[in-house]
Amino acid sequence: MYMKNLLQLFFLMSIVSIFLPKSMAQSEGERLFIQICRACHTVGEGRLVGPDLLNVTKRRSEEWLLSFIKSSQTVIKNGDNDAVDLFKEFNQIIMPDQTLSQSQIKSILTYIEGIVVDKTKTVSGTEQFKLQNKEGLNIGKLRAEDFIQARKLFSGDIRLINNGPACISCHNVVDDNLISGGLLAKDLTSAYKRLGGEMALNSIITNPPFPVMAAAYANNPITPDEAFLLTAFLYKANKDSIFQWTHKDYQNSFLKNGIITAFVLFGGFGLLWWNRKRKSVNHHIYKRQLKTK
Repeated sequence: MYMKNLLQLFFLMSIVSIFLPKSMAQSEGERLFIQICRACHTVGEGRLVGPDLLNVTKRRSEEWLLSFIKSSQTVIKNGDNDAVDLFKEFNQIIMPDQTLSQSQIKSILTYIEGIVVDKTKTVSGTEQFKLQNKEGLNIGKLRAEDFIQARKLFSGDIRLINNGPACISCHNVVDDNLISGGLLAKDLTSAYKRLGGEMALNSIITNPPFPVMAAAYANNPITPDEAFLLTAFLYKANKDSIFQWTHKDYQNSFLKNGIITAFVLFGGFGLLWWNRKRKSVNHHIYKRQLKTK
C-alpha cells in the first residue's frame, strides 16, 4: 500500500513538473498584459489607443516585437518603415518605453498567441456607448445633471473617492464652464476622438499606461463609476468643442498678463508714493546745523 501511494505521488509530481513552467509563463504573460498592455490594446476586440494585437506574432518577427515593445520611439527614430507607418496611423501617440526583460516580453507574446477568438462575432472598434455604469446606463442615456457631475469630478469640485488628484491639475479641456487646466500633460478636449472612443479612454483612466499618471493613481485608484463619468465628460467636451471659445495658448497669455500686471502694480505704487520723503529726517537736521555755523 505504501509503495502504491508513493508511486502515485511520484507520477503526480512528474505531471506537475512537466506542465508547471508553461502554466507559470502563461500566468505571468497574462498578468503583465493586463497590467501594462490592456489599457491601449485588445486581442481580437478591435483597436483602442493602439492596434488590435490578434495574430501580432504572425504579422511581425519576434526580434522586431522585442525591440518595438522595449522602446518604440527608438525603432521609429531609426527609420523603420513599419514602425513609422504604425506611429502615423495611430495619431502619433507615443507608446511608453517598457522596463520589461526579454523573457517577460516573450511571456506576453505567448499569452497573446494562446488567445482564441470567436471569428463569428463582428468586431467594431468604433461602436459607441458600450460602456455602462453600475446602474446599467450608457453615456447616451445620461442626463444634463450627470454631465455636470462629470465636469465637477474632472475639475476637482467633487473629490475622487480615493483622494486621487483632479484631472484638471495636469490636463486642460476647452470648456466655458471651466478655468484653464494644467500644462503638465496633453490637452484632452479632443481626446475622445483622438484616442479611439469610450472604451479606449476608459481603459486608460482605469489602468493608466503612462508613468506619471500611473504613479499619481497607484495608491489612489479611480473607481469604475468615476472612470465612467470622466469618460462621459470627455465625450461631451469633444462633442461640444465647436461651440466653445477658440483654443487659447494659456502659457503665453499667463506670461503676458503677468508682465502687464507687474507694470501696473509698480507704476501704481510709484504714483502713490511720489511725494514720500526721499531723504532721512536726520539729513535735514544736519543741514540746519551746517547753516548755523
